[in-house]
Amino acid sequence: MTFRRQDIPKTTRRVEDGPRKLYPRYLRDASILPSIELAIDFLERMRHRRREEIPSETVLDVFGDLKVARCVLTCLADEYRYRTPAMADVVDEATVTALAAWDLLGPADFRAHVYGAINDLGRAGHGFAPPADRDRLLAEIGRPLGLSGPDLDRLMTLDAERNAVLDRTGPRPAAADVVARYNVTLLFSLLRHASSVTLDLPGLADDAVSSIAARYGVQWWRDGDAVRLAGSKSTMGTWSGFGGRVARATMHLVVAHPARPAGEATVHLGDRTCTLPLDSKVMAYLRPKRTHATPAAGLGDIERVVETIQTDRREV
Repeated sequence: MTFRRQDIPKTTRRVEDGPRKLYPRYLRDASILPSIELAIDFLERMRHRRREEIPSETVLDVFGDLKVARCVLTCLADEYRYRTPAMADVVDEATVTALAAWDLLGPADFRAHVYGAINDLGRAGHGFAPPADRDRLLAEIGRPLGLSGPDLDRLMTLDAERNAVLDRTGPRPAAADVVARYNVTLLFSLLRHASSVTLDLPGLADDAVSSIAARYGVQWWRDGDAVRLAGSKSTMGTWSGFGGRVARATMHLVVAHPARPAGEATVHLGDRTCTLPLDSKVMAYLRPKRTHATPAAGLGDIERVVETIQTDRREV
């Protein structure tokens, strides 16, 4: 999950004899929590309602900053998602079973059935019916199926975007967790546009750095305690294609280091090149409260465990 470049909340400042400094709008204090709670409350009230019935601008108005609002909604997208309604949301299970005998298993099947039925009725050609006859024809076609005209109409359009239903995929999210996800995602979204990242990593062995860089296929150099990761420009002239690897390698190095490292990144947003400061406060967003320095061999063991889990998930 990343934020769209145009949605990233940020400011830039000119620096004499150098690129502009980039200052993302991190959510640093508790003053934002009530607004996030209001957004969550709104989404809770909108559960099980269709997309066309949900006034999306309501959530955007809660925050006062359109970009922050869009990014917070992106962070909530894992918990609140639109789904295509099931046939059982329109008719009972017995009717669903009966419709299966007609090979009517989804909205595309119903559209094809109605298209053919209208032609067979001989009252309109090429699957077209005048608007004035629509309700009557749907009722006539639905009668042998045990469906009313409105139910048949809805079954035909279950997969229309306007009819998608909002659901929550897990427990209600906590506002503090949304803030943490926002800050991490904001930093990751910016690092995706980096041509280089430099971190001060005293005490982190070369073997550990090499193992992490190799995992993501990122080139690196070391000068004393400073480790530099290099991005790669795509054929389209952007850094974001390869930037995801640089961002992940950066975050992995930060977590692997026993302390909070500092550094900076050179970020390219459109035609503007900026320096992104990576101080200890920013690094705190990426790190768990408790850490343990892992040797290079341990990093390899962790990678094998992760790959095994991913394989098991694909097989389930």
